[in-house]
Amino acid sequence: MFKFLIVSLLSMAVLHANTYIFIDISQGMQKKEFNALGRLTMPTAKQEKSIYKNGQKVYMYAFNENDALSKDFIYYDKYEDENAYKTGKRKFLSLMKKIKKYGVKKRKKVGANIIFLIDTSGSMKKNGVIEDVKATMKYLIKSKSKNSKVAIVTFDGKKYMKESQKAKVLLGFEKSKTKLLQTVQKIHPSRYDTFLGAGLQKVELLLREVDPSKSLVLLFTDGKAVDDSIKALNIVKRFKNDGVKLKVIAVGGADVDMLKQFSTTGYVFNATSSDLKSMVTGISVGNDAIFLRLKSFLENTAAPTKGDNIIIYSSMMNVDAQSDFYVVPNIASSSFYKEMQKINAKRDTLVNFHGANVYVRVLGKISASKLNNLRVFYKRYFKDAHANLRYFDTAQISKSKIQ
Repeated sequence: MFKFLIVSLLSMAVLHANTYIFIDISQGMQKKEFNALGRLTMPTAKQEKSIYKNGQKVYMYAFNENDALSKDFIYYDKYEDENAYKTGKRKFLSLMKKIKKYGVKKRKKVGANIIFLIDTSGSMKKNGVIEDVKATMKYLIKSKSKNSKVAIVTFDGKKYMKESQKAKVLLGFEKSKTKLLQTVQKIHPSRYDTFLGAGLQKVELLLREVDPSKSLVLLFTDGKAVDDSIKALNIVKRFKNDGVKLKVIAVGGADVDMLKQFSTTGYVFNATSSDLKSMVTGISVGNDAIFLRLKSFLENTAAPTKGDNIIIYSSMMNVDAQSDFYVVPNIASSSFYKEMQKINAKRDTLVNFHGANVYVRVLGKISASKLNNLRVFYKRYFKDAHANLRYFDTAQISKSKIQ
């Protein structure tokens, strides 16, 4: 009798557990990835059978850059309560239709307008920083699509100089990889100071030739101070209004906190010289967006507790909606992880999973090395977030015993 009572109590605990299905469609997904998502999230999917428990609450949430989609339903085994099962299935299918509408995209090059804005002040020649930046630019140029246009602007200067002398357009929008690579070779640091505003002014003039909403500015700088910051801030404000994205890559010990104000996203990629190569070869999982949305989602539903299950699905699409490539840090590096934790702590975006089980499922093909990077990063993050991390890909699902 006593043994029966214990089993009954355990069954009740499982019965009232919640499952949170979190789907990142911020970078879109291919049709085959969407189909895989449908198979995996449908309550009857055999691979997830041990996660869904009869009678538990299931919350589904998906997001892209502009929209958040959510549903909740009670899952019942169709043989035990067919009507409840049909009701839950209708809710599930309605959400999947919305996900398809908002999130499914063909993975293709977009023919973007990209401007490299390069700090050539005197400090950039220390420790070979400028050469590392040039190597990164070459890598990105070689990976661009045929239709993408790239321009190259440099900036430095002294107060006594004319504004027109503080920045140079080395090359206007150009498709030829050969011409772009030749121009990169001509970049050399000066003995002058950091006049970012003058550089942004040149960029603003170039952007008059193209659609600003399809334009991306990649700023590489080691700035510890900006000599014309007010001018620069005013231009960044106009960029935000026009839909121009300005991403800041801090190199050579730059003042990251100071540079945040010049990024249209408020985030600065902080890289040492040795990290630059890994920045462009790493994978982007949109960490800031994912964790910010997770926090919001969990705060507006029942907070997870021990025994609950959280399933995160994310497409590893490596093409930015604004350009043909992502400039991303090496997410497996401890330096990036520590920086991200500091920033998330300041933004109050740290997520507490309260001992819940977290299952991470990568949609689409991904190399073993990139998967390992994700594994290292998530292992660190979810340990700090008080979660039990379970799996990463389909192969691991079939091998592991999910209880």
